Amino acid sequence: MNKPITFFFLFIGNLLFSQNLVINPSFEDFDKCPWRLGMFNNNVFHWSCPNHGSTDFFRACGTNPITKENYNGEQAPFSGDAYVGMYLYAIDDYREYVQGALQS
Repeated sequence: MNKPITFFFLFIGNLLFSQNLVINPSFEDFDKCPWRLGMFNNNVFHWSCPNHGSTDFFRACGTNPITKENYNGEQAPFSGDAYVGMYLYAIDDYREYVQGALQS
């Protein structure tokens, strides 16, 4: 009986003290405000595209209306003013991915 209670409190303790290990999770740290589509790679700090896709970076500060609003619909950022748009599947087996750095 004592072991399940101990395990329960250890599990709850880990949840209470968990932390976000993703660096720049809301894409707020970037080099240049987007003025064209496909400006994600080498522009958003601590994030990159592992393939040759042209992942889109949408942000409210963009000068071009197409980089302020998503051309495939409406989407508000979860937090902050920026978000990423990508094709997960399209014709001719075209895909876009992103990868981010984690804190050590």
